[in-house]
Amino acid sequence: MTNPNEDPASGPLSGKVAFVTGADRNLGKAMALSMLRSGASVVMSAMYGSYLQQVVEEAGAPDRILAIEGDISKDDDRRELLGQAIGRFGRIDILVNNAAVTPETFWPNFLIDGEPPQWTLDVDFYRMFLEIDCVAPHAFMLAVIPSMLERGWGRIVNLSTSFETMLRFWPYGSAKAAIEAQTAVLAKQLEGTGVTANILSPGAFVKPGPIKLASGEVVVPDHGPAIMEAPIRWLASDASKQFNGKRIIASRWSGASESDLTNNKAIVPIGWPDLD
Repeated sequence: MTNPNEDPASGPLSGKVAFVTGADRNLGKAMALSMLRSGASVVMSAMYGSYLQQVVEEAGAPDRILAIEGDISKDDDRRELLGQAIGRFGRIDILVNNAAVTPETFWPNFLIDGEPPQWTLDVDFYRMFLEIDCVAPHAFMLAVIPSMLERGWGRIVNLSTSFETMLRFWPYGSAKAAIEAQTAVLAKQLEGTGVTANILSPGAFVKPGPIKLASGEVVVPDHGPAIMEAPIRWLASDASKQFNGKRIIASRWSGASESDLTNNKAIVPIGWPDLD
């Protein structure tokens, strides 16, 4: 675990450059700040710049942060984000595809009421989920992997969700199933290159605090976003170099996880290997 008093210059991610989408709040914010505290330079992107600016001010390391506002569903915005990132830091070593369209964006009471039937939602609505949750991550991966391969080092971390959530919520669940399947194939293609591709899942309902639904009911999350900090710090480091094509479940991670990786219940095979 990272010592909070440790000089970031000597941290396990010192000299590395991370790019985190959806970094302005919740999971993305926690992961971005964790890697920053571990010595990385961090490119943080999000839809709304005002939230990003708050994170930058909280972090207190302006020389190692680049905060960029952009809509990752748009090709031009994706190119601009990548261009600014490379222009500032020269490369991207660690890509964390975290940004996603979630059910609560459209259905504030979805945890209680569920979602509308699929046949009531049009194709463009579904396409929007896939564009942000699947196409954008692919666009970023195809942009950064070639240079990672040239250097012989890189980390691709794609955020997913539980199998139960995939089967419960559509179209979010189907989009996450797609990115997990893609990551499984990518990991096989990257085997032995020094570049790894893994899935990181919260493994629980994670929010910074209780949520008051439109109905007035209050839902208490299982965990706060801090559970993402240790797993992403490990995944982004040299310590994870032997792990490729894995699913890391943050809610199962413990203080002993990094020293007992062979018996780590937080690390399981990617995808659904038990299914025929």
